[in-house]
Amino acid sequence: MVGLPRLIGAAAAVVIVLLWILGAVVGGQTSAMSAVTLSTPEVDPVLEAELAAGQQMVDTGSLALVPGGGSAASLIEAPPAFAAVQDVALHLPAQGAGGIVFREADIAAALPLAPVGTMTENANPAWYTADRALSGPAAYTVDEPISGVRPATGMAAVLAAPGTALRAPVQGTVASVTSYETAQGTQAWRLVLQPRDRSDLHVVVRGIETPFVSAGDEVTVGRTELGLLRAQASIEGPANPLSLPAALVHVQPAVGVDAGAPS
Repeated sequence: MVGLPRLIGAAAAVVIVLLWILGAVVGGQTSAMSAVTLSTPEVDPVLEAELAAGQQMVDTGSLALVPGGGSAASLIEAPPAFAAVQDVALHLPAQGAGGIVFREADIAAALPLAPVGTMTENANPAWYTADRALSGPAAYTVDEPISGVRPATGMAAVLAAPGTALRAPVQGTVASVTSYETAQGTQAWRLVLQPRDRSDLHVVVRGIETPFVSAGDEVTVGRTELGLLRAQASIEGPANPLSLPAALVHVQPAVGVDAGAPS
């Protein structure tokens, strides 16, 4: 006959195992929910409405004289937007771009971007759904997952021919220009831009071979040339079948984070 203490001990062991299993299941669901939340782009409703209406006019932040006296905001026509985050639109930095590939960024601080355009392929359906896309003329693909724990659209690779002149994707100021060694062992340049009226954000552009700007320079979206695109491909795989080089663009908080590893 089994003693009462043994029965109590066996029951306690069963309860412990059941609690461990429950904790593992809940923990897995929580991790998945955290990843989904992390991967959801945040876009200002006003900007979203402007992009949906095809608005490509950008306020330069200066005033222009109008006939009869007075002044008004100076607006310029910018290249098409290819991504958005919060109230910042990112405009194509290259004319005749060979396509746009959204993928996981190589730093955890990168914010998820909302693609603007028409998706031609989604190789990461578990972490990105097309219902988050905004309409626009650019074509883009979503690359296959790398780690599966970072936003599927944390970085945009804008494919273009080697030596293409890259123009400012936002209106703002150059915060820094630094060189780095690429994975191929060559030198490239990283530009950090601070969007106008958003001192808390940085737009980082990598893959530049020859920079044309310096820290402190003001840049005009679609007009200021940042530099020339380097010759080596920045991303490999089915998303870049022609092995074109790419301008790598991501957005991150402005304080206390790295601007990106070599690519």
